[in-house]
Amino acid sequence: MAKAKQKSEALGVAIHMECEGIEFYSKCAKQVRHPLAKKMFRSLVGDEKRHKKIFMAMAREEGVVPAAVKELKRNGALRRMALVFRAAGKHLKKSLKPDAADVKAIEIALKMETKSFIFYNETAKVVKDAKEKSILLRIAAEENEHFRILNDTKMYLTYPEMWFIIEEKPLIDGG
Repeated sequence: MAKAKQKSEALGVAIHMECEGIEFYSKCAKQVRHPLAKKMFRSLVGDEKRHKKIFMAMAREEGVVPAAVKELKRNGALRRMALVFRAAGKHLKKSLKPDAADVKAIEIALKMETKSFIFYNETAKVVKDAKEKSILLRIAAEENEHFRILNDTKMYLTYPEMWFIIEEKPLIDGG
């Protein structure tokens, strides 16, 4: 008789969060008007798909089954974090109409990336497997990079003069 595989809450949540991220960023890419914002959101979709593959491969390699969302603890931290993207998606429907400012989508995404970073970073602190810890920290670093990209894009769209000053680092002389 085959032995039942152990379920992994952490991997279940991580995979679910990445699926929600793919869905959310895909919606944003369709709704924003600015070409730079569109390109940025499409890039984030690709990153989230890659993250999902990493977590699925990790589960296969470790011989565990990622827990389904319905199996996660109802009130635990993992369960709450699994719903980050779903809650943001609902907020997106209310806040981001097809003619709404692209900046609103970026602001929502910034909050999501912050929560994702915290989740992966905190989860890495409690897992025992060194490889799993390493992967979680790597994904946390990528989520942090997503935050930086989103923040840079927001600045570019809202304050392009400041963006150019920061990015181009011009030499300002007195005269």
